[in-house]
Amino acid sequence: MALNEAANSPQGDFVGGLITPDRRKAAVQVLLKDGDNQAMQRVVDCTESFPLPVGTRAEWAGETYLNLVWQDKMVSGMMKAFGSNFVVILVLALLLFH
Repeated sequence: MALNEAANSPQGDFVGGLITPDRRKAAVQVLLKDGDNQAMQRVVDCTESFPLPVGTRAEWAGETYLNLVWQDKMVSGMMKAFGSNFVVILVLALLLFH
C-alpha cells in the first residue's frame, strides 16, 4: 500500500495527521511506559546516535522531554548557586577570621 493510500484510508487517518501534505515533515510519536527522565534520556541517547539521512533533522518535543531539559537546567543552576555561595562564605570567613 502506498503512503498516499495509507494516509487517506480509514485506518490511516492517524498517520495522515502526522505527515504534512507535501510529505516534507512528519511527527513521530514515542510512547513510554513510564514518564521518568531516565527513560527519556535513554531514548534520546539511543536515537541521537542513530545516523539520519543527509538533509534530515530531528527535534524533540513533549512533556517528558521538557521535564528532562528543565531538570538539567535546574540541576546546573543549583550547582552554580552552590558554588557561588561557597565562594562568598569562604571570602566572608577569611575576612572575619583574618
